[in-house]
Amino acid sequence: MYITRIDKHYTPFGSGLPRTPGLHLTQIIQSLRTDLGMSKTAEGWDMGVAADCGFLWEDAFSRAYAEKAQEIMRPGELTVEGVLMSPDGVGLDPCGKAPLVNHEYKLTWRSSNKAPADDFYWDTQFKCYCKGLGVTITCLHVIYIMGNYKGSGPHPEHFRIEYEQEEIDTAWGMVMRHAKEKGWV
Repeated sequence: MYITRIDKHYTPFGSGLPRTPGLHLTQIIQSLRTDLGMSKTAEGWDMGVAADCGFLWEDAFSRAYAEKAQEIMRPGELTVEGVLMSPDGVGLDPCGKAPLVNHEYKLTWRSSNKAPADDFYWDTQFKCYCKGLGVTITCLHVIYIMGNYKGSGPHPEHFRIEYEQEEIDTAWGMVMRHAKEKGWV
C-alpha cells in the first residue's frame, strides 16, 4: 500500500444556502462582539473547517426534521429593517404552549457547562431571529463535541428559551444602533 498526503488548500463549503447580497445579521453581531472585546477564536484552528462542521450539522438536522418529523421547516431568508437573517427553522413548540417557535441547530466545541444565555453571539442571534419570525421562543438543539471537557464525550442538549418581548426589542435596538453607527443602514 502506498499513501501520499496531498497538500491541498481547504475551501469551506459554507451553509450551502444561497445568500442575498446585503447586510446580514451575522455581520452585525460579529462586529458588535469585536467592538465589545468578546471576539475570540481558537488559536491555530482553521475556522472554515470548524464552521463547515456546524453547517453540516445544521443541514443534516433540518433535513431530518423536515423529512421525518415534519414539525420544523426552514423559513428561508428574512429581511427586517434592511437586515437579512436566516433562522434555521420554524416549527412547533415541543411544550405545546406556543403555536410556532424559532428552532436553532448548533454544533460546538464550547463546554456544555455554560448556559446558552452566556454566549453573547447565540443569545443576540436568537433574540433577533425571534424578532424576524414574530415569536418569543427559541428551541436550541446543540451538540457539544467535547461535552463538559471532563471526559463526557459528545453531549447533545435541547433548550427551550422563552424571552420577554422587551428583551427581544432591546437586542434588536442594540443591533440596529450598531449597524447605524457603522453606516450600514
